[in-house]
Amino acid sequence: MAFPGTNSFVGEFLILVGSFTANKLVASFAIPGAILAAAYMLRLLQKVIWGGTDNPGHQGLFDLSVREIVILAPLLVFVFWIGLSPAPFLAVMHSSVSHLVAQVSAQAPAAQSLAANMLP
Repeated sequence: MAFPGTNSFVGEFLILVGSFTANKLVASFAIPGAILAAAYMLRLLQKVIWGGTDNPGHQGLFDLSVREIVILAPLLVFVFWIGLSPAPFLAVMHSSVSHLVAQVSAQAPAAQSLAANMLP
């Protein structure tokens, strides 16, 4: 699920932009999936965080301990750092992605001519 301001939002957005650049018809099928995932995750968030429990067996459960907060805090910082300022992380992989795109683009005409030769 991609909440705005988080790392998954940046990833989902970049995937959708790249998909629409490559093939608008196929990428349009991804939009309902993203919408359904958002609805499902918001409903899950509502039930888990704000829903409470009627199960008496859950009465003994406690919130996070200090140790768990210390362990999860750096991960939470990275989730929002990447979501709010992804440029430094994208810059690190820019050269390798450019090289990969160049390789795929160079092989695409050969694959198209091979497919054309296979058709009757």
